[in-house]
Amino acid sequence: MQDIQISIGQQFYSKDYDETLQVHSIREQPNPKIYLSGTSSNREVTLYKSDIVRLLNEERLKEVNTPKKSLNTDILNSFMGDLAWGNDTEMNRLKQVYLSFSPQERDFVDKNAVREGANSIEEVFEKVLSKDEKEKLENKINNFLNTVKQMETTEQKEAKQQPTIDLQIGQKLHYQEDVFEVTKFAKDKNGQDMVILKDPSIGSGIEIPWYRSKLEEVINNGQYKLAEINPIKQMNTAEQEVAEKFKEMPKELYPLAKAYALSEDQEFDNYNADWGNTKSDKIEAYKALKQNFPEEVVKSVEKMVDDNTYTQSKEVNKVYVANIVGILDNIEQQQSQNNDVKVGQKFQFKESNSVLEVVKIDKNAHRDGSDELTMKPIGVNVGNQEFNWSKLALDTAIKEGKVVEITQQQAQSSPQLSEQQSNQLNYLKNQVKYLGLGEDTKLHKNLENAILSPEDKVTVRADYNYPDRLMKGNTVSFDLNLTKTEQGGVFLNSYRANLTTKNGEERSQTFKVQKENNITAKEAINLLEGRSVKIEHDVVNKETGELSRTESFIKLNMKEPKTDYGNYKYEWYNKNAYGVDIDNIMQKSNLTFANDIERERTKKHLEKGNITQVTFQQENRQIQGFAVLNPQWKMLNLYDSTMNRLTIQNQLVKPEVTQSQQKNNVPEHSISR
Repeated sequence: MQDIQISIGQQFYSKDYDETLQVHSIREQPNPKIYLSGTSSNREVTLYKSDIVRLLNEERLKEVNTPKKSLNTDILNSFMGDLAWGNDTEMNRLKQVYLSFSPQERDFVDKNAVREGANSIEEVFEKVLSKDEKEKLENKINNFLNTVKQMETTEQKEAKQQPTIDLQIGQKLHYQEDVFEVTKFAKDKNGQDMVILKDPSIGSGIEIPWYRSKLEEVINNGQYKLAEINPIKQMNTAEQEVAEKFKEMPKELYPLAKAYALSEDQEFDNYNADWGNTKSDKIEAYKALKQNFPEEVVKSVEKMVDDNTYTQSKEVNKVYVANIVGILDNIEQQQSQNNDVKVGQKFQFKESNSVLEVVKIDKNAHRDGSDELTMKPIGVNVGNQEFNWSKLALDTAIKEGKVVEITQQQAQSSPQLSEQQSNQLNYLKNQVKYLGLGEDTKLHKNLENAILSPEDKVTVRADYNYPDRLMKGNTVSFDLNLTKTEQGGVFLNSYRANLTTKNGEERSQTFKVQKENNITAKEAINLLEGRSVKIEHDVVNKETGELSRTESFIKLNMKEPKTDYGNYKYEWYNKNAYGVDIDNIMQKSNLTFANDIERERTKKHLEKGNITQVTFQQENRQIQGFAVLNPQWKMLNLYDSTMNRLTIQNQLVKPEVTQSQQKNNVPEHSISR
């Protein structure tokens, strides 16, 4: 089997895991990276396409016939929200994310980015964007999409203009940890030149056909490299003296020092440039990077760079500030070439968080001419499986920051997450993100500690970092309830929202967390602040016993005592049986809208229980104010711009369903969204 077509939703049975794995994302590149997840567990697996081909040949994977899965709209919606909020630095990262999407995913983003971006902003500020704000957002997103597509087209044109590569039989190409050998040249049925590469790591060697033009393109853009060690640049006396000083700096701080040097260089260029020609990409990149380091570390790195560099006038025993980058590159190259690996050394792979130990070294035995390292995972349930790596590939990964050495002291003091635990942590991070709790570093660390904890049940406190989304004076926190299984799974089953009003009254409620349609953190706040929220739920027809899906508005009954579980009882107002027609309610309240899109967004905010900014007619004049849905009375509670309650005469209607009828609308199943 030389090649297969892999698509999102495709399934493979894994003998190693005794489980079916399903493709949920594909990163398109010369050797595509495939992301799979277990269909019966939280297992996450990442493989290159070449790995899948090899495992299929070894019969450790078996393709399962299954219908294609629909797009993962949760991830795409999150991306579009980031796009709406992103600054210039964030946009550079998002460009790479967009380019990694499949054509179907890109098409989805192109069609929905403006609408979903506006929804994200309106959700935070709880108001409808003005016409100017919408146009500004639309221009921002359209400029992003045009720029990234032009960037891709430019890269393709540049690749075509690159000089041809004089490939020869027996020549070796290096791609990450893999080395391929040119075995022969051929032509396809249309006469196009082909290059046949051999991957010796798969059995007796599998042949992989490439179009020559495409292979030359990935060589020219640096994705594939002719296997060779680049010579170290000779440094002058001043550079050598500065290099000796920087060798004392921990190498994990090199990226920070490089970024600071480049930002200082750009600051100097801006000082001498016309206002219209100034740039800020390197300055912003450094500002973003230094947020990941303690303040005292940042200051020490900046002082080290400042003490050994100049910008305007040349100084003795100093180098121009931008030259720090080349000096640090040289140090890293020297260290990687002189860094002897020993049996027993441990290395951590950042992407998977797995740790591998060197168990055997064969001098100069690898295909690329460097030492061949036999490495075995530790802390990961993979049996006696071993991996062969080249010393050159390891040095490259260390230089790129993808791999770090684990010292003996670190191994003893810092417990490492297993591959399964790392996957679980990433899954929990996404769960709390989509619940609306953000991506707080402290919360992520507490989740990691909970996974490592020996306790079967762990509660993690999550602070809420969006005070503007609460009524003035209110505060809230969330307790995440995690449960562990005997098989090692870790699951977020529920969370408890704890709200304290400005008057000191404490309110709390537990909400279940399921695979979909969960009560978000903002909706939990809305409920605890006394407002109603629309949910989807199952209901059983008492006459036929049939299960069906319906929509209701729920509200917490804070007048009655709590249940034995410490929760408020719910009041239910079924959308159909109780007759809550929001379109009719908005019309009776004399709301006015610029267009249908604004109408739908206002409706959505009211259904979520938000205090929603609206415009309405009263006594022949338009009033800017706020509205809250009151499904029990089938009306809107209207407020002026300072949140003083207003009364609209034709809204005042009494509930049309008796208490006994209302109870019949309560579903027989637990709440879901």
